[in-house]
Amino acid sequence: MPIPSSQIPTYAATVLGAYNQSGPQLSAHEIGERVGSSGVADHSAADAGAMRLQPYRDDSTQLSTLRTMRRTFEQWFPALFLRFLAHRLERVFPALARRLYVHRMRLRVRNGPEMLVRVCDLEGPMHVFGLSEYDFNVIDWNRVHTVIDAGAHVGSFSLWAGLRAHCQIYALEPNPEVFRMLVENLDRAGISPRVVVRSAALAGSSRVATLSSPTRASHGASIVSDKGGAEIAVQTMTLVEAIADAGYESVDFLKLDIEGAEYELFATASLSLLSQARLIVIECHPVEGATAQQLIDKLHMAGFAVASELTTSGLVLAWHEPRWSRDQEAEASPS
Repeated sequence: MPIPSSQIPTYAATVLGAYNQSGPQLSAHEIGERVGSSGVADHSAADAGAMRLQPYRDDSTQLSTLRTMRRTFEQWFPALFLRFLAHRLERVFPALARRLYVHRMRLRVRNGPEMLVRVCDLEGPMHVFGLSEYDFNVIDWNRVHTVIDAGAHVGSFSLWAGLRAHCQIYALEPNPEVFRMLVENLDRAGISPRVVVRSAALAGSSRVATLSSPTRASHGASIVSDKGGAEIAVQTMTLVEAIADAGYESVDFLKLDIEGAEYELFATASLSLLSQARLIVIECHPVEGATAQQLIDKLHMAGFAVASELTTSGLVLAWHEPRWSRDQEAEASPS
């Protein structure tokens, strides 16, 4: 329902209190202008699926996982067989299953990089390379010069970005064992001179937190949810600290896959801080008392156009207008 014009200042002040909690502030007047003279704040999100260069394939079944692995990796069969065997042995031989989950192997992407991974790390590379998780038409890699990869895991997204653009990357990964593979994978791909790596988790505050890392899927490790696996003390840092440490004046691509910490990060990040990013992709995770709509609302308030794909990939995509896609640039270029 439209907000009466007389109540716009009150609405703006309420939003200001909810969203501008740290850093440089936007005024209630500025937020009132963003609500608009009609008194309607349009916080809907477009369909991100329509912006994909190829459809996002479901990988929730064993058959779909097999197809994705076979299509994406050269050594897909040993990796998938060990994963299947570990799953089967969890109940009857849990100690053996744990040994299988941490078995290391080389995994080469077809026509792409070779990565060092463990059986429990397979989902990360499969989602990035197999499902093209971050391949949207609003991303012009020729204009991507600075990247923050929060939740870098074994380096799948950093490799994806670093091999598409000659960009500087700031990669954060809190799990010490995964961090070592991240560093090796960047070195092996030859992009490590362009990447700064930090063994830390991005969060709403700087503190020592407990990282809960599930046994069968390391990419799901979280500092806000108990995943029932190993518990590791890790250092966290804020987005302000990450940008300062990276030395970036602005961030062309902010990727957030931080397993539920996205909500506390957004709760403490100011609108002007978020606006320093040109494009943001967030993987949203279930956390009690938090919703993806909260992130979408704040992105709109920070001046972003927003699209979501919550029922499949769980992603929220935000970019600053004017929107320039690779297809649009091609159309604008003289023939």
